[in-house]
Amino acid sequence: MIKTLLGLSLKGGDKCRLSIIDYHRITPEKDQYVDSVTQAELDWQCSILKEFFNVLPLEQAVDLLQKGQLPTRSAVITFDDGYANNCALALPVLEKWDLPATFFIASGFLDGGIMWNDAIIEAFRRTDYESLEISAPDSFPEDLIGFYDLSTQKKRVETANKFRLAVKYLDLSRREDVVAALVEIAGVKLPKDIMLTSEQVKEIYVSGMAIGGHTQSHPILTTISVEKAKQQIMDDKEKLQQIIGADINHFAYPNGIPRKDFLPVHTDILQELGYKAAVTTKSGVSSPQTDLYQLPRFSPWDKTTFRYLYRMFMNGLGVYG
Repeated sequence: MIKTLLGLSLKGGDKCRLSIIDYHRITPEKDQYVDSVTQAELDWQCSILKEFFNVLPLEQAVDLLQKGQLPTRSAVITFDDGYANNCALALPVLEKWDLPATFFIASGFLDGGIMWNDAIIEAFRRTDYESLEISAPDSFPEDLIGFYDLSTQKKRVETANKFRLAVKYLDLSRREDVVAALVEIAGVKLPKDIMLTSEQVKEIYVSGMAIGGHTQSHPILTTISVEKAKQQIMDDKEKLQQIIGADINHFAYPNGIPRKDFLPVHTDILQELGYKAAVTTKSGVSSPQTDLYQLPRFSPWDKTTFRYLYRMFMNGLGVYG
């Protein structure tokens, strides 16, 4: 009965609809600083996907989508950025349930690097100071100048979120400068094990999972020049191909909001570089008429089986929230 109902929104055949699910960090326990799914939650969600959906590799799903031959209730699992916990915590769960997935990796952070947003989080999480005063307008945006009370974890989390929002859309080099200045003021040493190593990328690939591109340094593409964007995409593709010894055919746009975070010129670059398809963060499902370089994704992180299945059903109908 449940599968029949799900098939009404996630149809197969020539009216097929494909649901692509998006994950990032997988953590041992809930982390107040980040939006993450715990390993136990991932395990529970994979059990639902295994029972009620036809989970396909992204490449196969895209091929069947184009041909109008997807089975009903088709779904794809993806992970963004290249967190080390994707290998340590997510991969064992996927293998347990025999489910394929694609991991989109920003290769510039491999082997000891850290993304800008995590650097901000760790600066506030790890600092020994119970307050910080930001008073250098030449180093920080004006809206970040001020005094910050860090005496409780709640205040640290709130401050970290404020900084992440303020820095997110800065030019790539400006963003790096601001984050470096913050880390120096906070007096912390950043961890070197948050992101994957090259060996872990290879381990994920050898296990049967797919690897996709995500730019080298995770810039929002509309904040940098077209030339820099192309270089970011090309360098990432070449490095990942060197690591796994195979072609990289699929891409995930950093942040991924159409017309805000990427433009048609960026999809042109992907086609020029040989990418076959790309995913966004726009909610919804794909049909045979969907632009292969703007495939929607969403994250059904509900806590009960009914709510999870209901959100998958409603997303298939184009109703979100």
